[in-house]
Formats: sequence, C-alpha cells, structure tokens
Amino acid sequence: MFDNQPEIGISEFDYMEIMVLLIEAYEAEHDPIDPPILLKRLNTKWSNQD
Repeated sequence: MFDNQPEIGISEFDYMEIMVLLIEAYEAEHDPIDPPILLKRLNTKWSNQD
C-alpha cells in the first residue's frame, strides 16, 4: 500500500490502519463507486439463466 509501511504493533501502524478504515467508510458513504454497466448486464444475464 505504501512505500514505508510501519511494522505491525507500533502506534504508527495502528494509526495508519484506523485512517485507512475511516477513509474507506467515508468514500463508501459519500462517493460510492457503482459497478460498470457491462458487469451489471452480465450478472443479470447469469442470474436469469436459472
């Protein structure tokens, strides 16, 4: 993820891990990324084959 990733168990690692989780949660709520239309169509096609 980063060039100089801190070692597990030190405070910098814990801080980075919390920041990554917060950023991911914020992006999921405020700027969600929808799957591409083609992928949606393929999923619909596969689910309708039953």
